[in-house]
Amino acid sequence: MKKGIAAQALVLSISRIVNQGLQILSPVILVRLLTVTQFGQYREFLLYVTLLVPICTLSITNSLIYFVPRSPARTWSLVRLSVILVACSTALVVAGMVIVQALSGWRFIAQYFWQLLLYLTLLTNIDFWESLWLAQRRTSAVFAYTSSRLLARLLVVIVAAAISHDVGVILASLIVMEALRVAIAALAWRRLARGQVVPLPPHEWREQLHWALPVAVATVIATVNDQVGGVFIVKILGAAALAQYAIGGYAQLVISTVRNSVSDVLLPAMAGEQQVERMIAMWKDATVVFTLLLLPCIALMIRFADPLIAFAFSPRYHSAVPVFQAYALTLVFACFDFPVILRAINRTRVFIVVGIVTMIVNLATLAFMTLWFGLVGAVASLLLTRLIAFLWYYRLVVQFVGCAPRELVRWKDAGKITLATLAATLVVLPSFWTARPGILGAIAGSACFVACYAIAVHYCHIPETRQLMLAVRKRLSNRPAQS
Repeated sequence: MKKGIAAQALVLSISRIVNQGLQILSPVILVRLLTVTQFGQYREFLLYVTLLVPICTLSITNSLIYFVPRSPARTWSLVRLSVILVACSTALVVAGMVIVQALSGWRFIAQYFWQLLLYLTLLTNIDFWESLWLAQRRTSAVFAYTSSRLLARLLVVIVAAAISHDVGVILASLIVMEALRVAIAALAWRRLARGQVVPLPPHEWREQLHWALPVAVATVIATVNDQVGGVFIVKILGAAALAQYAIGGYAQLVISTVRNSVSDVLLPAMAGEQQVERMIAMWKDATVVFTLLLLPCIALMIRFADPLIAFAFSPRYHSAVPVFQAYALTLVFACFDFPVILRAINRTRVFIVVGIVTMIVNLATLAFMTLWFGLVGAVASLLLTRLIAFLWYYRLVVQFVGCAPRELVRWKDAGKITLATLAATLVVLPSFWTARPGILGAIAGSACFVACYAIAVHYCHIPETRQLMLAVRKRLSNRPAQS
């Protein structure tokens, strides 16, 4: 893996972990300001937002990560086109929801329906900055933008909850905040793009949609697979059960953040390569980085889920512990990001087929799994769909790239990292880590785990380990100079 890509991936991973830390702070505080049912109602609103945002955006802004590196001179023209396309798709979604609500009378979130439409409109429009800066490899700008935005959202939600203890007031505050963001973003866009917009070919919008729509459909299907369990739970078990399920679902935030950070840095670099062999070599190295970063996180999350949930969200959310552990287990598949290869070689249509099949499997098993096994049953259904997708994408990449299955992944290095993780896990298995000390024991155990893991991987002699350590040292050594 190139040193520049490794360093950018590390910076982006750290920044997004910090951002997710800010995001997790919100429920940590909200569960102490709202009742379990109120928190469940708030999570239900966010659940529908999460389901609808990919339909509104259609991965159009994400396409900038692919197109801008290929045509830097047309950057602001591509941005303008993406803004127009997102605005049109959002308008269609909002209009469709109003029509369905009026004709069917199906009130899936009756008390907050109009707030949902308004918030959705503001949230999705003129929101291209992260994709643009990722395409330009400006990871520091991404960190500053996303962190400030999340911090503002965190403060707005907490202050509104502390003053009112009312879900409606919290949502109104979020709407006002997004309206201000749209206004500021529009002014900044107009200023930066002045005089830099060049005419695009008439068919340019078709090319952008040709790349984005298959990815969008796959993203929508993946989002449905991830979130439909929450819909079943709130309709079958109620808002309080959804609150427990939502807390357990935070297990995937840190893991997916690290994986997506490496992928977002990797995709522009892979898209700029003309030789497939070099793309695959780059991806192999990135997979080792995934494994180095993700496996120890997964092990710690499974081992210390109980004290972590009790400390962060209070003992009232003890039912979320098995959900948290089950989610962490599903994220083992995140170590192998086969779809990024398919995006780099523009084979995105296969995402639709894989996504539809896995969604059908998920929907077919979700209802009775939830009825039989409760909250954990919903995660078990998700685990089955991710296993199917993992095996299918593996086969497709081997087919399109034309390499032997055993040559696609550096299995020897992945095996070394797995053994290092298992060896470090043995240190924290004894019950005395959490018998009385609680969260303090979990922190001490995690520190011992990290030390043992670092020593173990050091003696594995994996090149990416040295690159990551050098990137960390470089960042630390440059910090005093910058200040």
